[in-house]
Amino acid sequence: MANREILMNPLQIEEANSLLKRYNIDYNTFSLNKDIVPRKIFKSYCGEHIIYGSKPEIVIFPNKIDLLDDKNYTETFFRHVNFEIVEPLQIINKNKNKTTDFIGAGIFLIEDYIHSKSRINPPKRKIFVAQPSFRTQYVGQKIEGFSPTFINLASIGINIEFEEHLKIISSWENFLIKLGIEKQDIRYQENWVKKKWGETEIIGHEVYFCHRSFPLGDASFNIVINGENNGFTFSDTGFGLERTKWLLNGGKYTQNFSSKRKDYELDYCDICNIYALILLIGEGIEPGGNNYRAKIRKILKDIKINDLEKLKTITDDFYKTLVGWVELTLNQEKIFRSLSKEISNILLKNNSF
Repeated sequence: MANREILMNPLQIEEANSLLKRYNIDYNTFSLNKDIVPRKIFKSYCGEHIIYGSKPEIVIFPNKIDLLDDKNYTETFFRHVNFEIVEPLQIINKNKNKTTDFIGAGIFLIEDYIHSKSRINPPKRKIFVAQPSFRTQYVGQKIEGFSPTFINLASIGINIEFEEHLKIISSWENFLIKLGIEKQDIRYQENWVKKKWGETEIIGHEVYFCHRSFPLGDASFNIVINGENNGFTFSDTGFGLERTKWLLNGGKYTQNFSSKRKDYELDYCDICNIYALILLIGEGIEPGGNNYRAKIRKILKDIKINDLEKLKTITDDFYKTLVGWVELTLNQEKIFRSLSKEISNILLKNNSF
């Protein structure tokens, strides 16, 4: 499967209750509508008014605006609330039970657990990762706020209880508040879903974080309901770094690829593809004729830029943003050399007809 396809179907209360009974879980203990102390953080709902593809109502706090440029700030916050900080995976998916060619989110750190063909009982853990991600389904999309490449700020709970998951959500809310977002503007939407990731069937309690009606991130508590790993639980909470910076910084979404927050005034897909290619090539995946390499070459063919000097400026700038969060194999000079070589060859072929 080329993309991370997670098929979701909303569940009615009766169906969710019936499924949970199999695991000796009372549906009512999972309802955020209950006014129990850990759940008071969910008093504000955005209801049915999440607007995907919308632009945020910008929150600008000059003294907070650079916090998300500092990886150390984010990791220190989560370390202080008892998360283990782990290194991200390389962008090519090398998991044994992989469902995609590329890593699409932080949750891929435990993909082998989720799709295990045998019974597992890993120790309880809470981990945080800033995971570079690439999703092929977003290549060519022109919806502002969606891009093939982004840094997924993710927390993962392994084998934890639902009450612990709620505390994780509370930690994320506190993180957003420290960035300057007003507590009363953080709203939630909750839903029970039945989903399928690869061959693994899951029921999940989904909570969507919004700034007013603008979707920011999501948190899910999940139970595997088929196969040998039936009953395995995991928590998955994630926010796109660039999307969160967009809320704080204003301007265009793609300006958050830039270390200078510069608008290069290119086609939306082109600027997103360049950002993706700097990550992919930077991790050592050169364009080629097969497998992962062919996908990179295909993206390059779609880029409409013939100003190599401008491409060099963009490469240096976006590289600086990425290396603040990711350890790349190649430096910006080698990345640009690869990009410019491929684009020059494409322009040469196009001009020969």
